[in-house]
Amino acid sequence: MTTKRLLVMACITSALAAAPASAQDRMARTLAAPPADILDGTLRRPDPLTLGSSSSTAAIPFVLSRQPDGSWSTRLAVIPGDPQSARLLVAAPDVDDWRITLSSGETTPITLNAETRDARLTAHRGQLGIPGIDSEATLFEVRTDETEWTIEIRADHAPSRANGRHDGVLLMTSDHPATLRAAVDGPARVNEPVHLHVELYDRVLHPHRPGDPPPPLMNAVAKTSSVKTPSRGGHASATQWHPEMPAGLSTLTFSEPGIHRVSVDVEAELPDGNRIFRTVSLLVPVTDARAAIAGASTAQDGQALRIDLSLEDARLPDHFLAAAEVWGMGDAGPEPVCWIGGMTTSDVRNGVATAPLSLHPDWLALSGARAPFELRRVRLEEPDHHVVFAEVERLPIELPDSLVIDRNVEQISPEMLRGSRDTARTIPAPSAADAGSLSASRDFGAHNLLLVHGYCAGGNPWPVGNFSGAIEIFSDPNATRSNDQFALLLGALGDQAKSFGVVAHSQGGCASLHLYTYYWSGLDWARGGRLIQSLGTPYQGTALAGNLAGIGEIFGAGCGENYDLTYDGAAAWLSGIPTWARQAVNFHTTSFEDQPFVFDYCSLATDFFLTDPEDGVTEQWAGQLPGGINRGHVTGWCHTTDMQDPAQYFDSSRNSTMNQAAAR
Repeated sequence: MTTKRLLVMACITSALAAAPASAQDRMARTLAAPPADILDGTLRRPDPLTLGSSSSTAAIPFVLSRQPDGSWSTRLAVIPGDPQSARLLVAAPDVDDWRITLSSGETTPITLNAETRDARLTAHRGQLGIPGIDSEATLFEVRTDETEWTIEIRADHAPSRANGRHDGVLLMTSDHPATLRAAVDGPARVNEPVHLHVELYDRVLHPHRPGDPPPPLMNAVAKTSSVKTPSRGGHASATQWHPEMPAGLSTLTFSEPGIHRVSVDVEAELPDGNRIFRTVSLLVPVTDARAAIAGASTAQDGQALRIDLSLEDARLPDHFLAAAEVWGMGDAGPEPVCWIGGMTTSDVRNGVATAPLSLHPDWLALSGARAPFELRRVRLEEPDHHVVFAEVERLPIELPDSLVIDRNVEQISPEMLRGSRDTARTIPAPSAADAGSLSASRDFGAHNLLLVHGYCAGGNPWPVGNFSGAIEIFSDPNATRSNDQFALLLGALGDQAKSFGVVAHSQGGCASLHLYTYYWSGLDWARGGRLIQSLGTPYQGTALAGNLAGIGEIFGAGCGENYDLTYDGAAAWLSGIPTWARQAVNFHTTSFEDQPFVFDYCSLATDFFLTDPEDGVTEQWAGQLPGGINRGHVTGWCHTTDMQDPAQYFDSSRNSTMNQAAAR
């Protein structure tokens, strides 16, 4: 993707406008959606305080110190919550060379080793299961009567210390229902404070999913807490706590743009005197883009109406999402006409920066609405992290009389939803050379099936022999990209075919839907079946994107943070995807085989943060695409290789079905 260029619009002159499109530019759609997508909330930004990240786990990073005898060690005081159901795991590159013991009260210490024979201990050996990290680990189930433990870790040699700060992380959880939730209350912009809300709730009495109203607070008292912003340019104020229940408020300020990780630790005491310790992490995207929407003007633009939002004090990305609701007057009062939006670049006319929107006049005829008209919930947001950098609640617009005339429009046409191809409406995009390909039976200019991997994949996961015909294989190994960056790479590779359908794994499903929604591509010419088929795609996000963000640093591996895969990022992204685009997606989900009275899982580390059923990365509920076509859930398959059950993309029966059903 082209490096993001921030333009100080006050310095731009009209001579910069209308630069010719290059071969690397991609045509963007002008989008619209019917009033139903407004009224049911599909295309409205969610309340950020209903989102955030939750955790019933303590994540304790540690450093080993050199001892006088030449060994290295540390002692960690931990609180298991429910000591009869505790589970713990030490994540570190050198963990197999260390000696780890657990002490509690006057009882005999427990050696935490896979070979230990102790009635208080059950060990599970397997892959750590974190994307981009190929390492084994051991999860321990511990049963004692003591509520305070000491974990001692000893090593004969200096630890590898891959990240220069910590040597490992202790993960601990139990069946205790206390859950810590953290959420920020709005978009984060450079040097503008946002508030971090922290609360403790009971996940059994009040289960909470992102997007639900905030759960009731747990009856407990917070004893200690900390808020950390380990990335550069972040600052957190001291947490101010509710005097009776564990609900805290901190102020976050960031001096640099980018994705910032925020970690929260809370120790609380319950009415029965028991204590719990919880850690939650979330990713906060910060932008230095800005603009003030000063007004709107309209002009005829072919068959459509062009609505130019005039911008002041503008500092803009090279492209961004502009969106608004169009409202008019009906028989019973104000009513929505349609939602309009799309990826765009700014125009400069007479030295004034504008952001264009497009309105097809048939929406006015279909609704029957009359003047006065206005735009509502107008927003501009940067494309990679969906941070709103300009917004206004209401903006009056004058529509030409030629548009507001009686004419017979009985149904919604494709042009009303997706506009028409316009070579003047382009955004910077990668070339085909930037989009990797491993071609199985590639046919330039043919009708191909595009096989797509997901976030941080080492390469193509799909067994090529399960698919037939002209096949194009997307390859962007070991990378983390936003849905927009990912989609533009897919579009560039797909340009070498007449048309293509998609079979996508994990984030590849989000990227394919993003491409179909916002940009013209070979997907628009595909025929004969299901346009986009996905497997294990976290359309509504995954807890791993925030809560496991720091462990990769300890291993000196992994692919880094991806905000689009968080619950917050996914919800913000979905608020720009109309129902008509979602209906082009056929999605599948899987989970591990759940056997009675057995501790079942897909991944040792990710099991600490996900709710069952899940595939080691994607929870079944979060793999649902509202408005998409659910093709079913199957057990006995995990997200990727080296998990407890086989990788979901090796299911030859499902692959055969997707191959036969695919559009091309």
